[in-house]
Amino acid sequence: GTFTQSGQFQVIIGNTVSDFYNDFTEVSGISGIGLMIGISLKSKKAGDVAKAALENGLLVLTAKEKVRLLPPLTITYEEIDEGINILAEIMK
Repeated sequence: GTFTQSGQFQVIIGNTVSDFYNDFTEVSGISGIGLMIGISLKSKKAGDVAKAALENGLLVLTAKEKVRLLPPLTITYEEIDEGINILAEIMK
């Protein structure tokens, strides 16, 4: 069901975002629970990242210096990949 799928997505998104911490010097930390994830930034402004994401078709939120990911429970694997790829391009 949806909750089982949500748990699988939590692992996929969590692992991928953790890779951001290792691969991108811009990321200073990762926090969150379940599918709600916060990405702390070193020098980029969260608002600028959110604007760039929106310009590329990805809606993210901000909370002070964090970029917040809050995907719907109905998200697909393809949508996760697409969103992560958009974020990766912005974080380079």
